[in-house]
Amino acid sequence: MVTLFSYKQGNSFFHKLDARIKLVLLLACACAIFSLPLVHSAILCALTCAALLAAGFTVREITSLFKVVLYYALVLQATSLLAHIFERSANQSFSSSFFSYGAPLRALLAASVRTSDMILVARLALAILASSLLYRTTSPLALREAVEDAECFVHCAFGKKSKRSRAIFSSALSLLLAFIPLVFTTWKSVTRAWKARRGKSGIRMLLTLLPVFFSVCMKKAHATSLALQNRTTAL
Repeated sequence: MVTLFSYKQGNSFFHKLDARIKLVLLLACACAIFSLPLVHSAILCALTCAALLAAGFTVREITSLFKVVLYYALVLQATSLLAHIFERSANQSFSSSFFSYGAPLRALLAASVRTSDMILVARLALAILASSLLYRTTSPLALREAVEDAECFVHCAFGKKSKRSRAIFSSALSLLLAFIPLVFTTWKSVTRAWKARRGKSGIRMLLTLLPVFFSVCMKKAHATSLALQNRTTAL
């Protein structure tokens, strides 16, 4: 499983590429996501998968990225199928429209597939792949420095002082990038401890582990805030 916002060390071309260039490319990719048609989005997804392989991703890691896309596609297909059934049953009874429609269930499923849903799925896949390529090949420090340079450039453009200590957005972003993997790591730790005690997955596991999970996360967040206060006082 690929942890969100986690960095994977490597020596590929994408690891050596400047983080500021990556941010510009990500911005261009974001604009393309909401404007390209289905065919071009699918081509970009294929190219991004090739870039992930070149960056050191395994096939299993890339496949795990498509799990969210698969769930989203299933939800869209289910809602489209229900909408198609209810539309057909507007002038007929539900049983006659579903079982005696005159076409097999396969034709009904094919009729419920919409091009707009396929475009949404392709765009979601492209967004996940592009963001994973950025965060898995760029360290949090390099990403923070790139955003910090952009923030200081904006300050200078509007006539403000470009002190590094005033880069509030980049500091908050670095904390976000550091805390989100910590959340995933904490959840994996508590689930491993549960399974090591022969606990089974289910509702009982969630009811037992969620209070412990939130408690550990709050404790680590409090420790991080104390560390920031000590560094701020030292500066």
